[in-house]
Amino acid sequence: MSVVARGAARRLGRLGLAVLAPLLLLVYVLAVNAWILDDAYITFRSVENFLNGHGLRWNVDERVQAYTHPLWFFVVSALVALTEEVYLTAISANLVLSLAAVGGMAWLATDGFRRDLWKVPLTVLALLSSKAVIDYASSGLENPLSYLLATAFAICLLSPRWRLESRFVGLSLFATLAFLNRQDTILLYAPALLGWAAIRGRALSRAAWAKAAAATVPAAAWLGFSLLYYGSVFPNTSYAKLSATGFPAAWRLERGLDYLRNSAEWDLPLYALMAAGIALCLRRRDRACLALYAGVVAYLVYVALYAGSATHLTGRFAAVPLFLAIGLFVHVLDSRRGAAGIGAALLAFNVLNPAAAIKFGTKAYDSERTLFRSRPLGEDELLAARSYIDAKKFIYPDFVPLTSNWKPGATYGPDNLWYQGGLQFRASPQRVHVGGFMHGEAIGYFGYAAGPRKFVIDRVGLTDPLLARLPAMRPARIEEWKSGHFLRRIPEGYVASVAGGGNLLKDPSLKTYYDKVRLVTRGPLLDGARLREIWRLNTGYYDALIEDYLAREVRPAIERARQRRSAPHEAPAD
Repeated sequence: MSVVARGAARRLGRLGLAVLAPLLLLVYVLAVNAWILDDAYITFRSVENFLNGHGLRWNVDERVQAYTHPLWFFVVSALVALTEEVYLTAISANLVLSLAAVGGMAWLATDGFRRDLWKVPLTVLALLSSKAVIDYASSGLENPLSYLLATAFAICLLSPRWRLESRFVGLSLFATLAFLNRQDTILLYAPALLGWAAIRGRALSRAAWAKAAAATVPAAAWLGFSLLYYGSVFPNTSYAKLSATGFPAAWRLERGLDYLRNSAEWDLPLYALMAAGIALCLRRRDRACLALYAGVVAYLVYVALYAGSATHLTGRFAAVPLFLAIGLFVHVLDSRRGAAGIGAALLAFNVLNPAAAIKFGTKAYDSERTLFRSRPLGEDELLAARSYIDAKKFIYPDFVPLTSNWKPGATYGPDNLWYQGGLQFRASPQRVHVGGFMHGEAIGYFGYAAGPRKFVIDRVGLTDPLLARLPAMRPARIEEWKSGHFLRRIPEGYVASVAGGGNLLKDPSLKTYYDKVRLVTRGPLLDGARLREIWRLNTGYYDALIEDYLAREVRPAIERARQRRSAPHEAPAD
């Protein structure tokens, strides 16, 4: 064998060792942790209705955007149309997208796998050390597609292979697709995109600006369609969880900070590496990387202020910024010796950490304990720690089809009381049901199993156009509130109304308001009166009607309940 051939063989061997071994480990961990969350089935019910000709709806009677990720919605719809199965289809799509995203980050860090191959195992090991990143590398939600779009944006911004004008168009396109996949993730990309345009914009031709503007058309088209079809440019969940809750800002901030504290407790190495990456970028004066890190920090601030209190799913909103932050860190790291030390520390963390993703499904896994909490939470601590839950562990082992529950030829899907309750409702003569199983707050599995002929009223308001716009029932103490669950009072006459009896609400002000909501969500699409009411509902024209209803019906009931709780017990008779 010639010297050249031997050298090529050695390079190929090094490449295989650097790429193949981490890849196999990554595939194993992703497969072990594969799952589908109850919330994903909210989207899947809308997917099934869409594919069966009922429109982009949760309840087929009304147009409501019950999903927060239009791009992921249409990806799932296209795949399910081909496979005619949703469970394994969503898991497979999640895993493929996650693998592609990790591969893309490794490609960026190694300049197309042509140098610094030690960065490949470091990238994989760092990401495997994150409970949030691995938990939401499946789940049936949009996170893996967000991982891939974050990777594409970073490659476009940081890879030297992109020409100036192509880079601008690419950045605009990937930011647009990320926005379509989940609107709030635009915070991750806005600093880098706007900063790059401000610095480089004068060197761009008019044609480049025109192409970049054209790249944003899908987002504008979706917002226009959403306003016309649903009556709002925002998903219904944004009203239910962000804008119409009626909860104090101090409560939301406390829960948001607690959410990030829990995230840092489980994923401390990634937060440390993120800080190290920012320091490296500052030392190198790498403005592009710093702009992306600015987006990561902005998103985490948003999590603290709003998003963290809007969910109890630990890691849900930390996963994408952490994924991007780690990719950036490995990209800017230039010390092989330093990487060896970091890798050793990460290995030790995974060995010692009871909540490590690589241990999931074994007796060694225990997310109630971490390196910083050696005992399970006590009863009082559990009551206070209602801002997060290890949802994957909570529903295990109902969801694992790729490992312990795998059988050839089996049909896979959720097998729990929530799903079985939906099947029972589907077979019953009753048409309307309030909440999920046993009238609980989880409606994903239940609603999907119930089928399109049934109407499910969501007590949290995620899928309900009227309840989402009513303030939630606020408990007396923050400890009594489960983050992300903003329960609504069901107005008198509402169940009969959605059952098909028209507008039967008892309160006159709310009845008038509901007339407008019904016209927007159920009326003829292009009716002039409907278009007028879309404008009025979105500009607060009818907000006084909600205030009248609250003053007449809700607040007096709350005050009576408060007085009953605070009244002294009557003394026993002599």
